[in-house]
Amino acid sequence: MNSKNQYNVYFHKYHCNFLKNDIEKESDMLIKKLMKFKYFIFIALFCTEFAIYGNAQVLDVPEIFQEESNWCWAACSQAILSYYKTNLTQCTIVNWARQEANWGNDDCCTNPNGAICNQPNSMYGAGGSIQDILENWGHNSYGYFFALAKSTIESEIIAKRPFVIGWKWNTGDGHVLVGRGMIGDNLYYMDPGVGRGYNIADYDWVVSGGNHKWTHSLQIEAGVDAALVLDRSGSMGASNYMEPAKSAAKTFVGFMQTGDNVAVVSFNDLARVDFPMTRIVSDATKTSAQIAINGITSFGSTSMGAGIQAGQGELNKGDTNKHQAMVFLSDGLNTADPDAYDVLPSIPDNTDIYTVALGAESDESTLQDIARQTGGTYTYAPDARDLQALYLFIRTGVTNEQVFATYKSRIWQGLTEYFDTFIDALTRTITFSVTFEGSDVDLELRTPGGTTIDPAKAASDPSITYTEGATYDFYTISSPEPGQWTLIIKGVDVPSAEDYSALVFGASNLKMNTSFGSDTYYAGDKILVKADLKENGQPITGANVSADIQGPSTSYSARQKLTAEHSNELNNVNSINSDQNLMRTLDAMNLYDDGRHGDGSANDGIYANYYQNTTIDGSYNFTINASGTASLGGQFNRIGMMSIFVGPAVAPTWIKVTSPNGGEVYEVGDYCHINWESDRYTGRVRIDISTTGGQTWWDITKGYLTPNDGAYRYTTVLDNVSDHCLFRVVSDLDPSVMDKSDGEFRIINPDPESYEYIAYKIPAQYSAPVIDGMFNEIFWDHTPEDSLLKGGAPNVWGSDWTDWNDNLVTWKALWSDQSNKLYVAIKIKDNVRGAFDNSSP
Repeated sequence: MNSKNQYNVYFHKYHCNFLKNDIEKESDMLIKKLMKFKYFIFIALFCTEFAIYGNAQVLDVPEIFQEESNWCWAACSQAILSYYKTNLTQCTIVNWARQEANWGNDDCCTNPNGAICNQPNSMYGAGGSIQDILENWGHNSYGYFFALAKSTIESEIIAKRPFVIGWKWNTGDGHVLVGRGMIGDNLYYMDPGVGRGYNIADYDWVVSGGNHKWTHSLQIEAGVDAALVLDRSGSMGASNYMEPAKSAAKTFVGFMQTGDNVAVVSFNDLARVDFPMTRIVSDATKTSAQIAINGITSFGSTSMGAGIQAGQGELNKGDTNKHQAMVFLSDGLNTADPDAYDVLPSIPDNTDIYTVALGAESDESTLQDIARQTGGTYTYAPDARDLQALYLFIRTGVTNEQVFATYKSRIWQGLTEYFDTFIDALTRTITFSVTFEGSDVDLELRTPGGTTIDPAKAASDPSITYTEGATYDFYTISSPEPGQWTLIIKGVDVPSAEDYSALVFGASNLKMNTSFGSDTYYAGDKILVKADLKENGQPITGANVSADIQGPSTSYSARQKLTAEHSNELNNVNSINSDQNLMRTLDAMNLYDDGRHGDGSANDGIYANYYQNTTIDGSYNFTINASGTASLGGQFNRIGMMSIFVGPAVAPTWIKVTSPNGGEVYEVGDYCHINWESDRYTGRVRIDISTTGGQTWWDITKGYLTPNDGAYRYTTVLDNVSDHCLFRVVSDLDPSVMDKSDGEFRIINPDPESYEYIAYKIPAQYSAPVIDGMFNEIFWDHTPEDSLLKGGAPNVWGSDWTDWNDNLVTWKALWSDQSNKLYVAIKIKDNVRGAFDNSSP
């Protein structure tokens, strides 16, 4: 992939004039300033090369000094390449740059300080630049003509990627440094100037000190080490999962980049390395890995621990300074030693395990826990149909890319379909892809300017690469034109109609990060769903953010019980739960940035909401959709996908009613807010009221259990009137867990009339009894100026009266009892007193 910047910017030549005395004076002043604030900072050379502080870390970029006066760029290039395990001399780097930049014919290892070799250089955008040097040795990068935001730096360091800082001196010329850490406001960097080396300084000072400004930056896209670990136990074949899983793994390999490392491992009761960890140097490497995947067959039992152990063994052979990821797929329970928990303690901190639970019998709980413990993500696939698309989603997490759009459709011979998507102005690279089952499906693109991109166009444009596989096509474009792009998908040779997926993803500084409010939820819990939208580290407000949710149609614990009962059969038979694989219909909800939906402060770029339909234990899949217009990036779309396992409901061990708790006074018809606390907001609760100080109780929810979420609003009724009222909250999961109000409160009737009831019998011509919703005529012998009417059954009344100005009403039955009577109360206005009498005919 050609990652060079394609637009015109000012390419500053870094002469590396050091200005040592000035910078030392500024450093001394900075130390004194920081000491006043009780910061304990050492800006001396230091040998501690790697440290972790919470989630922040300082990378072990080697301390390297420039060997010639203008070779700061060569020293920084050497340091970064050495960090990625490519060890070169500075003169070797300069010789390569000299040839690319056409500086002349001289050997820079023999005559390094000659006029041809001791040259300034550009950070990016010119032949032989730092960007060119890194790309030549396998590390793509992207340049900016501004300083990186603190949040961007933190993300880069967490991803173990150093970055290049370009300073411009106030007096002209410039200097380059390597950023290697960020803790709080302190930026850790390596200065190649002789005698400088490792430094720590306040971020704002690095951006703009007394004699310099940070004007250019280079972000490195260092690639990944990936070990694909596939379950090949007997159930994978018997359930028809094996071939789709292999196809998804081959697609993952096909989308990997030159410079990445890849390994393939499969496991049943034993693990096998099908393709050892290998650096991708060309498409031939990927083809070899895909051929190895083709040879995987299913049989035997399942040892998750063996698969994880073998996958880590391959990652240990890779580049530990790259992001190391294991993509682990399984469809069942562990049935052979070792299990996952036997080997997880041996997994190093720099390995993230991305787990995929495939099908209704997969061990969803364990697979989520593996991902949680190792810093990866958990994905639930209810069946094998969408595995290719799921693996590409996982890949974007591994590579820290954003998903712009996804489409699913069905294609047949001769059909052409069109899909539009917006690419924002902060996008560095973009990939347009289509995956299918094996027919001949072609992909073309139309740019915002109307240019059509096909394989021939890609072959002639160095900023575009086109890749074609047996089940996928994709284009990767550097510095794409912002605006609306169109995917053109053609069914060229499709013997029978088949499904396909299109995915648009890429690297951008306009990012959406999605998360849950907790790692652990139980059935009945509210799940907090969050989306954090930022561009260049600044919040994006005013976006439209929503979530589509699919939950389980049957209980995970019930499925696992059935699976366990048939554990002896699982290695070589079809799914015991095959009729329960599908998830239920989609739910949907909006996410808000208003400070009232679990999102923190209003207008901080964090959008959130609580999902409450979690009565069934099992895995829930969330697709987050965001769109809007950002101040820098312009119009944008982002999509996130995440899964979470909701465990079987666990009863709380205590409930504490917090209000009302004694002394309160409510009138009939008032809203009474009942609140309680609990150690675990799971399951549901019954709410009772007593008007006798706790001697007798009745259920105000009429048999309907309300969520155990700590709050319930109740409308008081006439039968509640008492000076000795109490509320009681009782857990449905364990009725012994309950609590009542600490003290008695009052419910009073401000209108002391005792309402009389009219027993209205169904006329003889009606053959059916009174039922809810039936309309009936009601008469009373009075012609008042005004009447008030309400109806229902004894003890079941609304809070409001209805105005009537005549003596005939067609009343809709709200309730009926077993005697087929509709009960109505009437108040008649007394014109003399202007009050309502409780009179009835």
